[in-house]
Amino acid sequence: MVEFQTLNHTADIGIKAYGETLEKLFCNTAIAMFSIITDLDKIKPLKKFNIKIKGENEENLMIRWLNELLYLFETEYHIFKKFDLKIENISYNKPLEEKIYNNLLIKAVAYGEKIDLEKHTIKTHIKGATYHKLEIKRNRKFTASIFFDV
Repeated sequence: MVEFQTLNHTADIGIKAYGETLEKLFCNTAIAMFSIITDLDKIKPLKKFNIKIKGENEENLMIRWLNELLYLFETEYHIFKKFDLKIENISYNKPLEEKIYNNLLIKAVAYGEKIDLEKHTIKTHIKGATYHKLEIKRNRKFTASIFFDV
């Protein structure tokens, strides 16, 4: 199954990602973002970063998630290709399937390595994930469309 595809836009670059669960969708958006930045096949998951991020809703959480990964890329010089994460609703004792969100929390581990410019060619520099045309849908599976400022 295709986990993501790129979307055309005049000034930015976008992706449409898919996942069987909300957690898998968030993993696939991160994988898609880093595939725009560099060749994923050249990344070895040698180091792990523990990440916790809060968001007001699914869309806000996705923007914060992707921008946190970009922050680690820019400041820690790490690039990632594998992610394990869990999303929790921390405001209510309700399952995620119930669409009542005030506070969501991602607890994640991102696996990757330090950037080596001899090994990792930077294809596209992404400045940030944007709310422009951001859309998360759920039918039989989850889909997300998101654009990045490049």
